This record gives sequence, C-alpha cells and structure tokens, in this order.
Amino acid sequence: MKKLTLLTLSLIASFGMINSANAVDGVINFTGEITAQSCKIDGDTQGNKTVNLGFVPASALAAEGQTAGNQVFSMKLTECTGAATKVATHFESLSLASAENRLKLDASSTAKNVEIALYDQNGVLQPVNGTVPEASYIDITDNTATLSYIAAYYATGVASAGSANSVVSYTLSYQ
Repeated sequence: MKKLTLLTLSLIASFGMINSANAVDGVINFTGEITAQSCKIDGDTQGNKTVNLGFVPASALAAEGQTAGNQVFSMKLTECTGAATKVATHFESLSLASAENRLKLDASSTAKNVEIALYDQNGVLQPVNGTVPEASYIDITDNTATLSYIAAYYATGVASAGSANSVVSYTLSYQ
C-alpha cells in the first residue's frame, strides 16, 4: 500500500512539472492582407534570382561608405491583375538586415566590413525590413511592369578580401 501511495504521489508531482513546463511565455500575432492584386514574376525559377556582384578588389572598399561592384538587376512583372496602378518591392530579411537597412553578409562569407546595399533605379536606398519609399513605386502599364534595382557592396570600414554573399526575400507591394 505504501508503494502504491508513493507511486501515486510521484505521478501527481510529475504532472505538475509537465504543466509548469508548458506555461505561456508570450503571444505570436499573425497579420497580413488578402489582396486581389497579383502579377506573374519572371525570374530564374519561380521568382528567384541570382545577382552576381563579380570580383571587386578590397582596395575599392577601403573606407566606410564606399560602394563597388554595382550590378543592375530587374524583375519583369506580367499578367498583373487587380485595381492597383503601382508596384514596388519590399525587401525582407530576419537575420541579415543591418541597422542601416542594408544586408549583412551570410555566415559562410569570409570578407569583413562589407554589406550589400540595394537601390532602386533612381539610386534611392531600398530599406531591408523598412517601409518602401514612395518614390520607388513604378506604374503598372498594360498589365506589366519592370522593377529595376542596383545591388552594390558597401564598406562599413576597411574591407578585407574574401567571399561576400547574402540573401534577401521580397514581396511585391501594390498601390
């Protein structure tokens, strides 16, 4: 009988520990919007794109604020439907966004003091995880649009040589 009581008490105590391990630590809110607007994105595959910034000498990034390796890239949108008349790209990165709205290099990169800046066709910095600048929206004409951007290495100090890669997600923003 004593063994049964100890077993019962042990089980009750363990249930209490399980419940305390499952205490609520926070809340996750999901927000978004369902839109009738959409465009087909022409890309390498399913809207994915690779932009090669090429080989850039570290000497071209010898001081903070210098840029090099500028590479123009575009995303052609077709079959745009809905009421929107303008479109822009919202760049997003959970782990690689810098406080200055540029992209940090990924963990496999060996170059130092370098980030990647994204600019629209007019040279306006496109903030990673920030609000799309109003001037970056372009017209949708005849159900098509071409979004053109410039990617460039950006020195955050004296750059050191090595691989310099990053990745960014994007969504289209319509007006």
